[in-house]
Amino acid sequence: MEDDGFKLVSGGRRKKGPTGITKKASGSGFTYKQSAKAGMERKEPSAEDVIQKIEERKTALAKCSFYSKVIESLFKPMGTFRDRAGEKEIDVVCYGVGALTASNPQHQFALILLLRDQFKLAGELHIFDPVMAKVDRAVAEHFQCVVIEKNERGHRPVTTPTLFYMPHCGHTLYNAVLRSNWPHLPRILILGNSFATYDTLLQGTRKDHPAPYVVAAPAQEVGFPKYEVQEVFNNMSLHTFEKPGGEVEGAGGGQESDPEVV
Repeated sequence: MEDDGFKLVSGGRRKKGPTGITKKASGSGFTYKQSAKAGMERKEPSAEDVIQKIEERKTALAKCSFYSKVIESLFKPMGTFRDRAGEKEIDVVCYGVGALTASNPQHQFALILLLRDQFKLAGELHIFDPVMAKVDRAVAEHFQCVVIEKNERGHRPVTTPTLFYMPHCGHTLYNAVLRSNWPHLPRILILGNSFATYDTLLQGTRKDHPAPYVVAAPAQEVGFPKYEVQEVFNNMSLHTFEKPGGEVEGAGGGQESDPEVV
């Protein structure tokens, strides 16, 4: 998954427990820990359980000051984008939220559902993460989302106004989305990790960097306020584009591995 720009999402902080046996899954880059307590398997939640939990997350989010501040900060750029769209419906593409059975992904998914209603994003909401299982698909479909059937690796050129919702994806995934839509950037918005942070970290390395479109993007950013669970929405920004992309140094990059989340 690292090569795709998708990240393995944890459900929250790990608690210390009995020492177990560490095993590495064949052919994967992930290490799993086998519990020392034999026969004690945690029951997987049903789709109904997860749907109820997400509804609770939506209700809690809608009532908190964080959400009010997000709406206030996004009101103007979203209004401008809607004016540009004219009569066209705005689609949403959701990459990298993770397994909807986990806590942090539930917060992130709840937010995009609220934003869809708040800003009347009446087009289709497409969703994909390589870790999505049958229960995640059922939950997504309950909320009228279209599950993308194959891993596009971010290579999705759009012909209609589209908001890409990409919380904490890897930089190669952002790079692929930008590259696919470079001549028509005003057609898209990206809600994800701050590109300005990449720009600061990568000073002097643009030519050789694997995500040159990220650092070259003519983006205007609106940052997110702090949230009570810091790792859920930290370093998030809405990126808007007033003009198409120009010439990009090192534009042959973008396919290398992406080991970090900034």
